[in-house]
Amino acid sequence: MSNNLEDLVSHLPYRKVTTQEWVTDILRTAILKGYYQAGEPIETAELAAKLNVSRMPIRIALRELAKEGLVAMEPHRKPVAARLNPDEVWKICDIRCELEALSIRKAISKINDDHLKQLFSLVRKMDNIKDIDEYIRLNNEFHNIINTLSGNEFLLGMINQLRNNVERYLRVYLFNYRGAMHSANVDHHEIIKAIETKDEKLADQVIRQHLYNTTSKVSEFLEQLNGR
Repeated sequence: MSNNLEDLVSHLPYRKVTTQEWVTDILRTAILKGYYQAGEPIETAELAAKLNVSRMPIRIALRELAKEGLVAMEPHRKPVAARLNPDEVWKICDIRCELEALSIRKAISKINDDHLKQLFSLVRKMDNIKDIDEYIRLNNEFHNIINTLSGNEFLLGMINQLRNNVERYLRVYLFNYRGAMHSANVDHHEIIKAIETKDEKLADQVIRQHLYNTTSKVSEFLEQLNGR
């Protein structure tokens, strides 16, 4: 682990959940925030001791996160934080483009002035932000407003799962290229403009371009990181 897990636990927002949900939340957050690097083994006994729980909730959490694509599990081997190579990032982008384009088409007629005010407020905050955690939180909130208004909770769940799969790499990329937060937010302004027109086709094109732009930059960074 690259950072202090106890520090993460102390700063994790309080939620009234079961022990199992708490453990899963912590492990998910630890992976997304880079406490575990891609390919790094996750020691079940060590983690259980740090969280003061038995190994069972750790094992259940690992299985749950494996379904989300955040943990890789193979027989007779320790579970590891999953790796994503540039090709996999593009494959995920292909799926996200289809799902998020469908989502914005379904949502656009339901987005009212109050929703637009919320979106504008988030984008204005992101215009000047420098903190990566806060940027990602606001970015997720921006997209969640739109995707929730699609009215399809299954669609929302699939989109969020795919976003989780690439968030670790987005964090590493933004850490190395802080200016990327501004360029990505330019896309958010374009998304709002498209929503204001109520033009489904335009909104479809803009959200696809936004995802393509982000994926292209992250993929290029991963290739450099891997020495390809």
